[in-house]
Amino acid sequence: MLASAVSSMALGAMAAAEGFKFAQTLTGFKWLGNVALQKQAEGLRVLFGFEEAIGFMFPATNMDKDGVSAAAVFAEMAASHYSRGVTVAEHLQELYRRYGLHVFRASYYIADPPTKSQPVFDRLRKDGQYPQSVGDVTVTGVRDLGIGLDTTQPDRKAKLPWNPGDMMLTLYLENNGVLTLRASATEPKLKYYLEVKGTDRNTTEQLATRIAEAVTQGLVQPEAAGLKMRS
Repeated sequence: MLASAVSSMALGAMAAAEGFKFAQTLTGFKWLGNVALQKQAEGLRVLFGFEEAIGFMFPATNMDKDGVSAAAVFAEMAASHYSRGVTVAEHLQELYRRYGLHVFRASYYIADPPTKSQPVFDRLRKDGQYPQSVGDVTVTGVRDLGIGLDTTQPDRKAKLPWNPGDMMLTLYLENNGVLTLRASATEPKLKYYLEVKGTDRNTTEQLATRIAEAVTQGLVQPEAAGLKMRS
């Protein structure tokens, strides 16, 4: 199964627990679709791919996001659960209990013109001295697709495709958290995608809120960069 690099890691947590193969791609369904084709050429069967912006792909019918097939699969899933006396909401809670509660936050800053995002990334990666924490949460690893670095890999090389200067930086946080900053390729926006994992809803939501505030105040510093806050 596949997910883009800015999407929830819940599918990855399921893969780790259940033993199926999981892979990340760059953002966009051209990447998800092409990686699915590559995996199939390797003899693997790709069942599902998704991106955080509510796009779902079922390669058995389409190598692209498709709301019709997603609605059909969801209806089939719901009918299966209802036949056992379980609602979809109850099934979701069971998934949280089994694989961990994943709290996801995403937002953006307006970068007009888009070049205003560049100094933010230049500052965060200056001389290879990346942030060591986001607020009070420790950074445990870095993936920088502007230089091909991924400190979580044995060879410290990014597995995802990269180009020099690309404005996409991921900070891995303690306790399985992850934060990605990315300059949009299609809009004048600097986006962030944050996910934290826990067991208690209130505690995990509070942690996500605290980190999101630190992203603005400590990492991006929009006023200093001439960015506008999302209205």
